[in-house]
Amino acid sequence: MNYTPQPAAESQMGDFKDFQIAQLKKTHPDLKVLEDGIKTINGKKVGFFKFLSQASDQKVFNYYFFTVLDGKILLFTFNCIESIQKTWEKTADEMVASLKVN
Repeated sequence: MNYTPQPAAESQMGDFKDFQIAQLKKTHPDLKVLEDGIKTINGKKVGFFKFLSQASDQKVFNYYFFTVLDGKILLFTFNCIESIQKTWEKTADEMVASLKVN
């Protein structure tokens, strides 16, 4: 989890998501986005994207999700090796669906 100092509003969630993906692609040209979007969870907009990236010896499944808290971005990340993605992606989806921010 990372509570960024960057000011943000819920209306900027899509732009923030797109910016994060673009920045990651600059440092990881092999990055393959699997899914991305904006969801409403427990009354809050939550941006997310799932992607595969190459580590030194295998691919890694990554799941970034974020929301706005007190006018700043609250960012969460989850990752696991691709070979266990099917087992853990459902758990990660459940974590995102359980997010509650006041």
